[in-house]
Amino acid sequence: MPEKEQWIYWEILLKRWGINQKTMAQILEDGLPCYDKQGNIFFWEDGCERDTEKFKMSDVEKYEDEHQHLFENGNVSLDAKEKRELGQLRSEKKKWEASLKVAVRIGIFCQEMNRPLKGSELEDKMREIDKNIKDTTIRMIRKAMPDEYKDNGGRPKKNK
Repeated sequence: MPEKEQWIYWEILLKRWGINQKTMAQILEDGLPCYDKQGNIFFWEDGCERDTEKFKMSDVEKYEDEHQHLFENGNVSLDAKEKRELGQLRSEKKKWEASLKVAVRIGIFCQEMNRPLKGSELEDKMREIDKNIKDTTIRMIRKAMPDEYKDNGGRPKKNK
């Protein structure tokens, strides 16, 4: 037997998220679907009475999962711009942590190989570790590596 659809009403959702009606309007414009009493999709542009509208719990939970930074504890006092900035900072933190992971694993790889490595060899290994690594991050890691692990190509340097 299919599970019965669960609904949450406008005012309860405002309390759940600890937001005001203006913020809620922005969330609706951002794509959270709203429904009328009969369960038909309600288009925000048509106007709204705010006491008859309801939301599917599945839509609400999906929106919360996709926008976690907006609803975590302690964020209620942040305005929309601050919440967006917090989300961007958390995204940058994830990139930074991924870069550190790649750098450490490349250091271990270089030590195990115990020979200078070509740039393409290093890049392939970094992409194997993290397929989403950016080219700028690869260049920064390569630049930070000790010279004994870099094969810069070309002729050997003359000893004086």
